[in-house]
Amino acid sequence: MNAAKPALRRRALLALLGLPLLAPALSDAQETARNLALNRAAYTAYAADYINTGHMATDGHEDTRWRSRAGFRRGDEQPWIYIDLGAECMIGKFVLKWEALYPKKFRIAVSSKPPSPETGFVEEWQDASGTDNSKGGTEELKLNTPVKGRYVRMAAGEQDQGLPEGIGLTEFEVWGTGGPVFKPKPVPPPAKDGIWNLSGGWRLYSQKYVPDDAAKVATTGFDDSRWLAATVPGTILRSYYEIGAIPDP
Repeated sequence: MNAAKPALRRRALLALLGLPLLAPALSDAQETARNLALNRAAYTAYAADYINTGHMATDGHEDTRWRSRAGFRRGDEQPWIYIDLGAECMIGKFVLKWEALYPKKFRIAVSSKPPSPETGFVEEWQDASGTDNSKGGTEELKLNTPVKGRYVRMAAGEQDQGLPEGIGLTEFEVWGTGGPVFKPKPVPPPAKDGIWNLSGGWRLYSQKYVPDDAAKVATTGFDDSRWLAATVPGTILRSYYEIGAIPDP
């Protein structure tokens, strides 16, 4: 049996069934500057609900967002979000993509200190960038000198008029080098009787963001470079947890 056929059949079958699409592993990624925050776990002080949570600001899609709760006044703890990059990285740039609700003042800080055993959150931070006159939209903040850190936080400053409606952040990107690169387990070789154990080589991606039909997805050379390493057997939640895309539930 041709070694490519099981992978092609897996993708085509899952697409036809309407299940989350899966694909075989790609080769190693080169060590170049990339968005280190993509699909990394995010922690927040507050979220407006159980849909617009911190991970929605690191999923790579601008039609999702983290939205803080509303009603911030002067003197309140202001909204913040921080990302666990998975390992200490070299960071050179931050990109924030705001909704219409954004803070005029915010600071970005980094840390390599572990979370506090008392609070479960990282508590020690070193300022890296920020502004007191944000214009919203897409903001790119380049560092003159790259910094090292595993955790990156955006913390809104106290606003002159408060934040009565909260804030919305569609994407929080951290550009640099380093960090873990998760790859699927290799596909086991076929047994002597020709039967394939399809427990390795899987990737997943939300079907919402795959415009191609099942036939195209099943072709050799289909570009699945944005797809995530999947744990099979296992749930979607398990796959996200294993690659560090969500906090420990």
